[in-house]
Amino acid sequence: MKVLFSMLTLLCLAIFFSSCQREVEGTIPDEIVMDSTAISQLVILDTIYNSGADTVYKYQFKYDDKKRVVGELTTVYNEGVSGAGRIQWERNLNYEYIGSDTLPYRTVENPNSVGASKSYNYLFYQNGWIVKDSLTFENNPTDYWVKKYDQLPGNRCIVSRKQVLGNVTSSGTVNCYVQWVNGNITKEIDSLPFLSSYQVITHTASYDGKPNPFKRVILPYITPAPNMIDPYGVNEFIFPTTNNIVARNYDGLVTLLEYTYHNNGLPKSAKVNGDGTFYKYVYFYTRL
Repeated sequence: MKVLFSMLTLLCLAIFFSSCQREVEGTIPDEIVMDSTAISQLVILDTIYNSGADTVYKYQFKYDDKKRVVGELTTVYNEGVSGAGRIQWERNLNYEYIGSDTLPYRTVENPNSVGASKSYNYLFYQNGWIVKDSLTFENNPTDYWVKKYDQLPGNRCIVSRKQVLGNVTSSGTVNCYVQWVNGNITKEIDSLPFLSSYQVITHTASYDGKPNPFKRVILPYITPAPNMIDPYGVNEFIFPTTNNIVARNYDGLVTLLEYTYHNNGLPKSAKVNGDGTFYKYVYFYTRL
């Protein structure tokens, strides 16, 4: 999947829900109280497959009594496969806090795959934004990744990375321009190292004016593009923005996102148009 933004419009509801609700547990209440509502599941389906074999990804979120996200279970499915052997990969991501802090001091990842190591990502903040993270591994305590996020005048930022794996040390820098308007990322330009030069990628996006249910569960990185919460792309369209993306241009590839909504504006369902995929999305909520 692309590095930045990719997600979510009207389907005949009978068809949509008959396909989705056989795949997931949960309810989609008709009325939602905004102050006490949080996203509990996002299920992504590939509509080219029959029901029972169409789930691609499932993301499930848990919260504590302070309404803070404390867990995310990601499940990746083998597309087109039903019954045994459907699950390709799973991982648990736990968010840990100090006292009554509203931002986690670290995340702990438990991948459910042979040979994968439990990892700890320590987070450092300034003015509510992550300015540094440090990733260590339980099976290889001398290995680590460190990234720094420096904000510069004029919406610019620099992401610096150092990685130590065994006897190999590598480093790199991404130069970014990130434009935030009313709590939304409307433009991002990344200059990425590529062979002996740099590759420049431009992303633009527009939004729906409706509340984004993922704002409370996505970590507040200055530039989300290099910092997706997992390698399978749920964040291709989901960022800690105020509203939901309805159109994006990823370096020339245009994608439109169409939603159905609850009465209070939270997304109920959505699908992607324009990028060659046939995904549809269904949102589940919980009352905290």
